Amino acid sequence: MREVTEALAELKVNIEEFTSGVEAAPFSGTDMFRAAARLRVPGDLSGDELRRTLERLAGEMMVDLTMTESRAKGEG
Repeated sequence: MREVTEALAELKVNIEEFTSGVEAAPFSGTDMFRAAARLRVPGDLSGDELRRTLERLAGEMMVDLTMTESRAKGEG
């Protein structure tokens, strides 16, 4: 997680919520670490740039990454 938080800090992305835990993998039943975060991205950072950064890290760590984009309440 250190590499992820360092990359987010460099991009000036705030972590607003973070949860993590260990659960059984669906098919093998082996322990699997899962983390979820809600991020606030600065207006001058594109979603594509953030995705590229996180996908690069995911590839290096050999993890799966899922991103969804949402707008803050009151935004267009």
